[in-house]
Amino acid sequence: MFGAVRAQDEVPAGPTGPMLVFRTGRSIPLSAVTQQGANFVVSGDVEGYQAGAVIPASSITHVSSEKPQALRTGLGQVLMGQPRDAIKTLEPLLAALKPTARISGNYWIDAARAAVIAYTLEKESSKADALAKEVSEATPEPGIDAIGRLAKALATPISAGTKARIDALSDQVTDSNPVEISAVASYFKGKILQEEKRNQEALKAYLAVGCLYPSGTVLTTSAAELQAALLLSARSERRVEAVALLKSAAAGAPDTVIGTEAKKRFASLSDEKPAAPTPGEKPAESKEKPPEPKPDGN
Repeated sequence: MFGAVRAQDEVPAGPTGPMLVFRTGRSIPLSAVTQQGANFVVSGDVEGYQAGAVIPASSITHVSSEKPQALRTGLGQVLMGQPRDAIKTLEPLLAALKPTARISGNYWIDAARAAVIAYTLEKESSKADALAKEVSEATPEPGIDAIGRLAKALATPISAGTKARIDALSDQVTDSNPVEISAVASYFKGKILQEEKRNQEALKAYLAVGCLYPSGTVLTTSAAELQAALLLSARSERRVEAVALLKSAAAGAPDTVIGTEAKKRFASLSDEKPAAPTPGEKPAESKEKPPEPKPDGN
């Protein structure tokens, strides 16, 4: 969910983008086929297939693809409160990947879940509901996908009161949900608490993302680290913690609005003159090493 780390694919994605991999081990670019019902039709002579050849979807085992940058960009925009930009980023990706929605290893579902949240935050409830239903139909698990429940919690109106909004999200921070859903719910719970100036509770919600749900997506963790760092940076005695969180956030979310903001805040805090040490205390370093991207910035 939301681009969680995948196992190594048998066939690496080529320069043409996502590859459809068959039981035989052969593969064909997604861009070289069009979907017609339960089949794929080859649109031109490619990979040993002639134009017009029909490929049953049942013969495809999985999709081989690197994570689309648009997915990382869009999810980053969602988490940073830019849902309109996220929708513009994610909708073309959804259209391009829709033929793979029911094939193992696809990134359509991750993009769709991110888009459901973006639609919800933009108060486009009909689009959010429709897309959440498509996700439920595309996933093998029975019933409503967890993203639908999270969307309803996020849609709790301000008029219902702060307690109702927080309680709705707290209900989604549960072991019965996928860890990615609980992580995102805890993150947005923190946002509401921060808006209400309940900073200590907000800090707890943000830190829970990486501490309680470490297998959730790195982007969600990075966004939570950024928000936690902003709260801590206002307290001089916790500056070192803030800097460490910003460094981690920047490394975990490169090439996203999360990473860009974290780097900017990191540079600003690192340039500040540290407070004078107490007698007998070792002076703090005035400069921090710049963050380096983590091996996998999912």
